[in-house]
Amino acid sequence: MPICCAVPIGLTITQETNSNGHVDLTIEADHCMPARIKLGEAKIYNGPNYHIVGLGQLIGRYTTGREGRGLLIEYVRKPDIKVKMANIRIHLDDRLPLNQSGPSKDHVIKWAFLTEHKHSSGGNVQVGHVGCNLYLEDKG
Repeated sequence: MPICCAVPIGLTITQETNSNGHVDLTIEADHCMPARIKLGEAKIYNGPNYHIVGLGQLIGRYTTGREGRGLLIEYVRKPDIKVKMANIRIHLDDRLPLNQSGPSKDHVIKWAFLTEHKHSSGGNVQVGHVGCNLYLEDKG
């Protein structure tokens, strides 16, 4: 097996790290110069408006503008995550909240999409919106 680099590569993931408040997830790529950091906010699905609340926390409170793409994880405990994530996406594209710069873009991950937002730092911040299916059908 070929060696691709002399330094081991990994991720350090911490919870509730302080970044203008306690962000749910901080993901750091170990041994990268400059540092590569992603911030993630997690929400339990409660409709598109609640998703925007989480997006506002991520972009408006925790993100400084130096981080890489942000991550908003939507934990869905109800049936039909496909429709729920599609409805969130439609809602965001209709309203363009938090200075969203245009329509969302597809992502290769199932139940996921990307948005880009003008940040208070003057730059743009990309956010990956990822649905996580926690629904278990009761087979009684």
